[in-house]
Amino acid sequence: MMLRKINRLNDYFFKRLMGDDKRSDLTLRFLNLILNRTEKNAFKHVEFLNPEYNPLTKDGKLAILDIKASVDDKTFVNIELQVSRQNYMPKRSMFYISRMFSEQMVKGQDYETLKPVIGINLLDFSLFDDIDTWHNVAKFKLDNTDKILTDCMSLHFLELPKLKYSDIKKVKRLEAWGAYFSGRCSKEELEVLLMNEPLLQKAV
Repeated sequence: MMLRKINRLNDYFFKRLMGDDKRSDLTLRFLNLILNRTEKNAFKHVEFLNPEYNPLTKDGKLAILDIKASVDDKTFVNIELQVSRQNYMPKRSMFYISRMFSEQMVKGQDYETLKPVIGINLLDFSLFDDIDTWHNVAKFKLDNTDKILTDCMSLHFLELPKLKYSDIKKVKRLEAWGAYFSGRCSKEELEVLLMNEPLLQKAV
């Protein structure tokens, strides 16, 4: 199999691969794996939305998201790719999903109708130096408990440099996507990943 050498963390490449209607099945697969959704509760449809946010004030900041989407018309998702270290990533991601959450509300609308918003950050650097796991999730919890205050907003951080595997044949499917995007696996390893996660073949 001939595999072209492509920087899969190139911003333009990533948006065309994961933010295009013609390849929405790849986006859905990636999201369902990140959110641990099985066939029973998997998202089935994604609609890509305008990623630009105009400033809220005259001197406000213009925001342009990498990928903004609605899934199954009941959840909003923002997928961001970042290759250079930015310690303010949690704040930036919170700003983005807060805009997505608040823009839903219109005059006379009931708060119960607000849809959850999920921020997903694919990072080519280690953001949390004191945590070994490569996929970390942030939610609103009450202090000193495991009780979730609300599932309206959540953040996922996937730190590619932390992705480690000793046996490529035993790599989990989300890890296979991480290995694909990182570009750090060999041609032989990638071919094994393609056998274990067939949709990656379409991505390649």
